[in-house]
Amino acid sequence: MASLQSSYFNIFTTGIVNYGHDGVLDLWNQKLRQKILNIIPSKFLIKIYHYDPCISLKKDGSYSQEQINILNNIYTILNLKDIESSDRIIESEFFKICLPYSEEIYKIPHIIIDNANIFSYTQTGHALYDSMIDTDSFKKDNQYKINSVYLGYYGDFQIYEHKFSSTYMLDTPFFKVNDDDSVTTYTDKIIEIAQSTDLSLHSPIFVIYLEAKLRIESKYKARYELENGNLANWLDQFDNSYFDENKVKAVIFEIVKMLFNVSSLDELIYDISSKY
Repeated sequence: MASLQSSYFNIFTTGIVNYGHDGVLDLWNQKLRQKILNIIPSKFLIKIYHYDPCISLKKDGSYSQEQINILNNIYTILNLKDIESSDRIIESEFFKICLPYSEEIYKIPHIIIDNANIFSYTQTGHALYDSMIDTDSFKKDNQYKINSVYLGYYGDFQIYEHKFSSTYMLDTPFFKVNDDDSVTTYTDKIIEIAQSTDLSLHSPIFVIYLEAKLRIESKYKARYELENGNLANWLDQFDNSYFDENKVKAVIFEIVKMLFNVSSLDELIYDISSKY
């Protein structure tokens, strides 16, 4: 039993059931939950709260009994897998009606994995609640000082022409717990150094990744011409040999990692492109 002196850390997720499609839920069980546990210091005991109203796609809003049985099974198995995954997890609960809000809950160190993308962000880093669901305890257009991240839709591959997938974000250090137990997210750092709150495209990191990729590509092109005396097939060589999946993953990892140590977006992109 946890002592009265224990420190607690809350993990919240939104949209994890994803209408019963398995992609998001599978990745939570396969890697994302463990990644979060690895980032949270070992002194914390952990409570997990999932929220997904799993709105019916039928016009009348109803569910078949089969759908109800499937969803109830998902809820039960999800909570069980959470608890079984680590001795540090002391509670896992699913909310089908509302994502709970009280100042006390969010004063505890926490991270929100906002799969449903129900929060946008202000220039001061406050989360702006933007869900169309009126039953939530969060209020539409209100601002909240919470530690929320949107990693992009990682249920499948997104942008083939740039080899980009939000799935790669799951392996990055996308938040950190500071010495005073406060939490800094990569969203906070993007707002700070890029002065941008446009964080809802495919993944918030995609625009930075694309700029870095273009600079890496330009460097490769110049080096290729110097070494070969021509540019024949340079782009095929870049896409198929040099900038492979492992390098894409490495670039995305380094972008997120460096966000916490640079003072400007230009510095970040320069450092990344110089490394590759």
